[in-house]
Amino acid sequence: MDSKQSRANKRKGATWETDLVEYFREKEFNPVERLRLSGTSDEGDLWLWAPDIASFIVVEAKNEKSFKLGPWVEEASIEVKNWMKKRKSSPAIPIVIAKRRQHGIGKSFVIMELDTFTEVVKWKQ
Repeated sequence: MDSKQSRANKRKGATWETDLVEYFREKEFNPVERLRLSGTSDEGDLWLWAPDIASFIVVEAKNEKSFKLGPWVEEASIEVKNWMKKRKSSPAIPIVIAKRRQHGIGKSFVIMELDTFTEVVKWKQ
């Protein structure tokens, strides 16, 4: 990939992350913030507080043509551990939000492992 294409992809990813932050703020999730790249200690693309389940959610945002679910979920799982370690935080939920082509942001896909999903559902009960 040449540097011009790489810059375009980074810009596309940054725009998607900003769009997600604005979406969550409109839906009254507070706080929600973008995260900075941290190299091998990357902590995801953004995090938010989900008051209904009293938990932090760490988001890996993806704006790509092809879906790579396994690698994306693995990346999110590693990054949530980095996020918790840095903050000495209680468990946070790792999710991937993948942009859905030709649909509004609210129709994006939220991807997580089944074990994570069942834990979240139990917390809500």
